Amino acid sequence: MKHPEECFLILKGKSKNGQIKVDGLVIPPFGHSEPTFGGIPQSFLPFDMSYVGSLRSHPVGSVEPTIDDLNNFFGLVTIIVKSPYDEESISAWDSAGESITLKLE
Repeated sequence: MKHPEECFLILKGKSKNGQIKVDGLVIPPFGHSEPTFGGIPQSFLPFDMSYVGSLRSHPVGSVEPTIDDLNNFFGLVTIIVKSPYDEESISAWDSAGESITLKLE
């Protein structure tokens, strides 16, 4: 990856009783990264019921989702990390742009 371009990864895991547990990451095929947006053409993804969402980086700026992030929302949750990519620089969001409590284990 070329910092400071955005990256995009797929989250694998399970959703049960309103809780989403992520246990894997997938580098998507045909992904692209640009200075202001990283993403994938979703029609190219194989069908996989273990996909629960996406992770994207915001190399500069906020951990809040942008309009592009919300318009290209994938799955149940989007996790956004920003530089300097530490535990204080990570957040989770639903498709409406509402913050989701994130527990790191």
